[in-house]
Amino acid sequence: MEWVVVPAVGMLALVCLARRRPPRTPRPAAAPVRIRVLAAPCGRPGFEALAPAGAQLTAHAADRGGARLGSLEVDGASIVVRGLSRVGAEHDGLPLPAASLRPVLGRGTDAGPCLQEDVEQVDLATGPAWCRTLVLPHVMRTEVHLDHAGWGFVIVVESTRDHDAALGVAERVLTSWRWLDAAPRAQVVVA
Repeated sequence: MEWVVVPAVGMLALVCLARRRPPRTPRPAAAPVRIRVLAAPCGRPGFEALAPAGAQLTAHAADRGGARLGSLEVDGASIVVRGLSRVGAEHDGLPLPAASLRPVLGRGTDAGPCLQEDVEQVDLATGPAWCRTLVLPHVMRTEVHLDHAGWGFVIVVESTRDHDAALGVAERVLTSWRWLDAAPRAQVVVA
């Protein structure tokens, strides 16, 4: 009978190889970011929506032409939500027309000369909306005009690269949209 001598280091290696380590668990995907803009004291509705993980969110104060409620920067695209006045009330010195007329009249843009695609109506989680895309020298811009509870809104999507990808991001945000009609004061919350 013959004996085989295995050095201690070799045995340790065999024991380690024999033990199976559990497979690595994949890292969880980064969660989307919830955006919440509460209704304004003047009665303008607020909203909440989900932004893609990694998006840079900014809340804005009121500016000329309406309250800029917030903007989202993600993958070379910018999405700005702007609350306008009540439909029919004065806005930039003229009565604010309904969402179906704003893109046709060219309201909501200071873009200057550009190529403009046809206006199309779409049904979104936000309600019916009217969209147009403007092709400018260094940027593409899609405006989504909508009304809710008597107030006008425009959502502007701008990109310098792949505009279809930017519209895809905007579509995901708009799919998760929910109106917030009753809130005590204007506030932007990033969670």
